[in-house]
Amino acid sequence: MISEILLFSIGFSIVLAILFQLILFYKKIQIQTEKILALSEEVSSCKEKLNYKKDVELKNSKLEELIRLEKKKHEELKVQLALESNKNSIFLSAKQEFSDRFKTLANEILDEKTKAFANYNQEKLSQLLSPFQNDINKFGNKFEEIQKAASKERIELQSELKAEIGNMKEMSLAFKHQTKVQGNWGEIVLENILDKSGLRVGKDYKTQVSIKVETTRKVPDVIVYLPENKHLVIDSKVSMNAYNRFVNSDNESDKKKALKDHTDSIKARIKELGDKSYFDIPELNTPEMVFMFVPMESAFVAAIQADEMIFQTALDNKVLVATPTTLTTNLKIVKQLWRFEDQNKNSAELASRASKIHSKLRNFVKDIERVGLKISEAEISYSDAMNKLTEGHGNLINQAREFERLGVAVKEDFSENMIVKSQLGLKRDET
Repeated sequence: MISEILLFSIGFSIVLAILFQLILFYKKIQIQTEKILALSEEVSSCKEKLNYKKDVELKNSKLEELIRLEKKKHEELKVQLALESNKNSIFLSAKQEFSDRFKTLANEILDEKTKAFANYNQEKLSQLLSPFQNDINKFGNKFEEIQKAASKERIELQSELKAEIGNMKEMSLAFKHQTKVQGNWGEIVLENILDKSGLRVGKDYKTQVSIKVETTRKVPDVIVYLPENKHLVIDSKVSMNAYNRFVNSDNESDKKKALKDHTDSIKARIKELGDKSYFDIPELNTPEMVFMFVPMESAFVAAIQADEMIFQTALDNKVLVATPTTLTTNLKIVKQLWRFEDQNKNSAELASRASKIHSKLRNFVKDIERVGLKISEAEISYSDAMNKLTEGHGNLINQAREFERLGVAVKEDFSENMIVKSQLGLKRDET
């Protein structure tokens, strides 16, 4: 038993020793592996350094090639510089001819441009101011005509009013003695007043215009047109039958009844016109009232004397009662409104034209100023050019004349004036 235990112990120890040796061997192998890896990395690093060295050598080779090319270009530039130096000597030999041509050309251009600018300015100024003066004269004449026309119109208005009053009185007397006059007598009187007022039928007013309102039609006797697309409506269908009876009756009771019938007829017509509401019609741009024309002054006066509430009734129904005298005055006002409208249009046109002419004149003055600046600049350039030719120790005239002294053949010398100027410029430089 003991021997078996000993054998087991010895075997176990041997196994442990073998395991220990294996562990040590494994560690050595691991260490060697790490060294191999480190050596591999070092080899890779060396390869990279070697490649870098090759790149550097290649770049150095390219730089050497570039340096060689730059040296070659430098040599070529030296050759070009020599050629340019030769050209410069040729240029100096042509100075004399250049200076002659430059002097002649500068003088010719300056003279030509100065004359051209002067002629152009004179022509343009005349063209611009001529229509401007004509428009000013037209404006003054037009304004004077407007003033005379307005004064004449006022005188005509007064004369026509007096004549119209006389006509109305005569017509009233005739109407009193002609009791059978019926129908459209009021419309005839109204059209007569419209014609004498100076308004034009078909343009300033129209008669019997049919206007459709929903399912019905309204036909005002007269529509008067105002500026700004506005209108006035005039009705002339006032019955004079009762007034005829009143005038022709000798019986006081009959006269009283006829007068009452007359006033009732006028008030009934006022209410009828108020109910028509012409000012609510979309096609009409009229104030909230309608003219009711009574063709006889005396008829309306009699109605007012009999019933003072007629005025209030008319106002309540938005109706303005007009007799021949008052309607004539109102129509003359309408005529005057149209005249003012036309005058305003003419004044606006004249003002617009005056503004345009003023703008053109302003722009022309700016052009003249620019022309003046250009002339001044040309004079300065000419003066600078002459200074280069004649002023200072190195002036071109003096240098060019030195060629002759050095033996260069010259066909003709400069003008005496230019020679004197160059000598004076040389003396000024020395002082």
